[in-house]
Amino acid sequence: MPTKSMTYEIHSDTLRTYFHITPPMSNLQIAMVVTDYCKLGINENITLWCNCYLLEQSMKFEFAQKIIYNITLHLKSEFSRINIPKMDHVVIPNFPQDGTSKWGLIFHTEADLIYDEKLDPVMRKMEVARLIAPKIAYQWFSNSLSSAWSNFWLLDALATMFGEEAVAKSFNNSEILNLFIIQNQYESLHLDSHFDMNPVEFPSLSEINSLFSFPRYMKVGKNSITTSKDNITIHYIVYYMYACLCVCLWGFVISIRFSTIMSNNFWAKGEKLAGAYFCPNTSSYEFSNWMHYKHYPVISWERNTNYTGYVLSRSDNTSNIKWLVPIKLMEISLNVYYKTCLASHINFIEMKFPQSDRWMVNLEQAGYYRVKYDLKGWHAIANNLNSTAGKYENISVINRAKIVDDAFHLMMERQLDVSLFWNLTQFLSQETNYVVWYPMIKVFEYMSTIFPISKDGIKFIDIKAKFRELLDKPLMAIRLQKHVMENDFTESFEQEILKWSCTFKHIHCANKAKMALEYHLQNPEIEPLLLASHIQANGIRQLFPCWDEPHFKATFNISITHPRYYSALSNMPSKFMINDRHSDLVRTYFHITPPMSTLQVAIIVTDYRQLKINDNITLWCNCYLLEQSMKFEFAQKIIYNITLHLKSEFSRINIPKMDHVAIPNFLQDGTSKWGLIFHTEADLIYDEKLDSVMRKMEVARLIAPKIAYQWFSNSLSSDWSNFWLHDALATMFGEEAIAKSFNNSEILNLFIIRNQYESLHLDSHFNMNPVEIISLSEINSIFSFPRYMKGIIVLRMFQSAISDKVFRIKIRRYVSRQFSTIISYNFWIKTEKLAGKYKFCPHASSYEFANWIHYKHYPVISWERDTDYTGFVLSRSYSTSNITLLMPIKLKEISLNKNYKTCLGSHFNSIIITFPQSDCWIVNFGQAGYYRVKYDLKGWHAIANYLNSTPRKYKSISVINRAKIVDDAFHLMMERQLDVSLFWNLTQFLSQETNYVVWYPMIKVFEYMSTIFPFPEDEVKFIDIKAKFRELLDKPLMAILLKEHLMENDFTESFKQEILKWSCTLKHNQCAVKARNTLGHHLQNPEIEPVPSEWKHWTYCRGFILCYYAYYSTWFSARNTWLRKLDHDLLPFLACCETDWIITDHLTNLFVNRFTQNEREDVAVIRSYLNIFHSIVSKHANTYNVLQNILYNLEDIKPK
Repeated sequence: MPTKSMTYEIHSDTLRTYFHITPPMSNLQIAMVVTDYCKLGINENITLWCNCYLLEQSMKFEFAQKIIYNITLHLKSEFSRINIPKMDHVVIPNFPQDGTSKWGLIFHTEADLIYDEKLDPVMRKMEVARLIAPKIAYQWFSNSLSSAWSNFWLLDALATMFGEEAVAKSFNNSEILNLFIIQNQYESLHLDSHFDMNPVEFPSLSEINSLFSFPRYMKVGKNSITTSKDNITIHYIVYYMYACLCVCLWGFVISIRFSTIMSNNFWAKGEKLAGAYFCPNTSSYEFSNWMHYKHYPVISWERNTNYTGYVLSRSDNTSNIKWLVPIKLMEISLNVYYKTCLASHINFIEMKFPQSDRWMVNLEQAGYYRVKYDLKGWHAIANNLNSTAGKYENISVINRAKIVDDAFHLMMERQLDVSLFWNLTQFLSQETNYVVWYPMIKVFEYMSTIFPISKDGIKFIDIKAKFRELLDKPLMAIRLQKHVMENDFTESFEQEILKWSCTFKHIHCANKAKMALEYHLQNPEIEPLLLASHIQANGIRQLFPCWDEPHFKATFNISITHPRYYSALSNMPSKFMINDRHSDLVRTYFHITPPMSTLQVAIIVTDYRQLKINDNITLWCNCYLLEQSMKFEFAQKIIYNITLHLKSEFSRINIPKMDHVAIPNFLQDGTSKWGLIFHTEADLIYDEKLDSVMRKMEVARLIAPKIAYQWFSNSLSSDWSNFWLHDALATMFGEEAIAKSFNNSEILNLFIIRNQYESLHLDSHFNMNPVEIISLSEINSIFSFPRYMKGIIVLRMFQSAISDKVFRIKIRRYVSRQFSTIISYNFWIKTEKLAGKYKFCPHASSYEFANWIHYKHYPVISWERDTDYTGFVLSRSYSTSNITLLMPIKLKEISLNKNYKTCLGSHFNSIIITFPQSDCWIVNFGQAGYYRVKYDLKGWHAIANYLNSTPRKYKSISVINRAKIVDDAFHLMMERQLDVSLFWNLTQFLSQETNYVVWYPMIKVFEYMSTIFPFPEDEVKFIDIKAKFRELLDKPLMAILLKEHLMENDFTESFKQEILKWSCTLKHNQCAVKARNTLGHHLQNPEIEPVPSEWKHWTYCRGFILCYYAYYSTWFSARNTWLRKLDHDLLPFLACCETDWIITDHLTNLFVNRFTQNEREDVAVIRSYLNIFHSIVSKHANTYNVLQNILYNLEDIKPK
């Protein structure tokens, strides 16, 4: 609400601002902002707040201000009876909650509002407007949340719909709305072929955030590329029920939003369809059911061969939902219309009017379905479109676009002949409307994965030639400048036609590009070229449009003009600087780079402080104060140690300098350029007093791969898709450098186990293979995180198979060649022999290892006794893949410590091994193996007996193997391929295990199973899991309590934390006693017995679990001590007490009697109030006595 008054505090520099009372609204809408931002007044009631005190900064928001004014003006006229007293737009850099719109307060990510006429393309204007408009429109719907969270989709969709209309009216161009409708339909229908696009219906408390998840609510148009099933549904209603919809919306928004706090059902009143529709027994409520209909229907329009008419039908659906499909038919030659319906109880209808080849389904504004015609129907539409030479009086823009989209989808589903698709789309050669071309542009993007392949490599019709033919006439029109009307859409149309014509190597496009470049070089001031302001993976294509492939390498001579009070950085060290006599500018010249790809080019201009790590390594950060720079001390040490190790590893390669730049909230966090490394500031911060010991390894692991990448960043091969190799190599060498920096080999074991655990578990559900052939629009997807964990494991398998020495020689040779030439070198091309005597491995080559990365999912290796033979059968799960795959496998007899090496491959799925049977053979993973292992029953029992009978003396089974046995066993049990009792027997050895790395998979099991921990034992319908887990934790817990660990280090500390955490979570009595005693000692001697930050929650919260009568004094002592502290931060821990009478007896004392009137007006005190209250409610909401007491004393408790 607007401000009402302000009062100054006499004894301080604070100011209290009072606001007008809000109308009735949900607490979801409450928001407060305290800021020192600049205020840009748009009008009396609309303000933009931004960090833009300089004129050049505020100019970036000129277009946004204009759009905000125009859109708000339109929406105020649309809802004129509703007054919103003020709107504050707050622009925040890198704001994560970008969709946020509160009552009177709208938040934006800064980058979304910036438009530069000199730098940005014309479509950027619509993008900015489309990002702003729904948030403004949401002001009229934000307080209309109905009684269910699941109806959120309706309000979001209405806001998006009215926002899009406002954008079109603001630009005074109806084609904009057509584009939005087509984009919405295209994106949503294509996604709906693969995902469930329906909104969440009945989310639990923990699932509320899923209402805002991207794939479902991208449907609501929150940014320029997102589209909506919801939006299409609403547009659908608008068209068929327009008059009564306006009244319905007025009633909905006015009566609900502003006059009552009770919810209203938008769909409650049945509305009639506009016009003469043959739709018996229908109501508007059936329209809402579209949101619950899974996927979309396909409407068929076919001639009835036995009847003089047509059959209109829909694809069969087993859903019981009552829904309605109003359909408008049109005879395109006579311009005759017919309205009818299909519904859940009307699957098809027969039309009695005379046959004509030119009837079609008229979509008008929107339709959440696809349309399929019979052969004559498709040919009639194609003939009409191709014969009218750009004059389509009876087939609208939206219909023409939808015909292209539906035809392509049906062709890909093999329901439409390819030749018919080409015939249908020929009309585009005479089409100049960007909206109609939009689906075909998406076809180009979809099909672009095959463009790099030669014509001989494609086993069917030359698609590229067909596309070139389609682009012929539009390209000639652009060359001859035949466009009648120049506007933003014409400009966008030209850009797309030229882009794809050059992509298809159209000779006329190449000539036009050549001429444009020549004009620019002759007259650079008159014919300037636009340079992209960002140079990440896909953005590099705008900066170097013809040299953006990674195998194109060149030297770069870079210089930068910048203010003299700033520092300029680039890939190479600076050579010299020249001052400008007439201004405060300086030009910095850098040394010429070695040959490198354009992907590596980077420049920075900054006023950050430099922290010199050594002569060639610098950390740049916003850390002018000593306390700020101290946060980076550990990062500096790690950067120095890791760089030192990697320089010794690749000693023949000199990297002249490395600048590390720490940027707050940096989005492109994985970025490492030649000589320049970018970090998110938070990733480099380590505070010894506040952070846990594992935070050190976390910081190191975030830094190390980026440093290692300096030696691999210029090694990109001839194909983008090989990026995985360099990313995996950098991560692998980075992890090794960390282990050596900490001088602890267990760290590397942990990294290996983590990589294997995460990748194999993800690979059960997702495709973990890197992108192979990348289209222009998909370059950024090759940098996605989960896919590159698999690469690390494959490389470690390769390293183990050919020996560490041979592997390192191969890597050094590969890196050296990449730095000494501009010709790319294939890492896999030289055949390497497997180290040692591997049996049954004919024709094995290193290239077969590369195929692991293309093998979908992972194999399961089986090791079983051959009942008909004195030996074993080693086999792998069957795969239909044609990929040539090699699996070197090491076997080990764990009682005799004997080893045996063999192979499985794509041409031999199983082998019989003839040595005498023994129950103690296992598959030895060595460093890594991208597969799971399944033993027969005797094998599992032999492993369990060995592990359980040799307390902590596992000479024959390494740390990695022990961890892998636990992980594989749990996975197989969950897949019902391993008996539960056998799993418990296998994991019993953990009760005598104190190695954190071996425990890691079991800790992940605890996390996975923790969802059932809150349930009482009688509600869990199988064996008492919690009792089993407590039993497993018994001995490790006692070892910790009795301090039996021989060696204290970071891993021991982490092991203790996990054992104590899960012991207390599972309500182990000894853990609770330990926590209570620790807390008691601390309260008696807080200076002598301080609580480290990582133990804070365990000590303070778990220490109160046993706070019943005998130990009430501990709780009472803590309460008195913490109430005397100024910050009150520890008071919420008092709620951890599980004795309800203590909470109820002291409830009011925690609030009313302990804070003075002045303290209650202090923000810090109010915050502590809220923290205490939330803590009590979250922990005791299911306790009747406590909840009743809270409700009874609510007026006294709540902050005044």
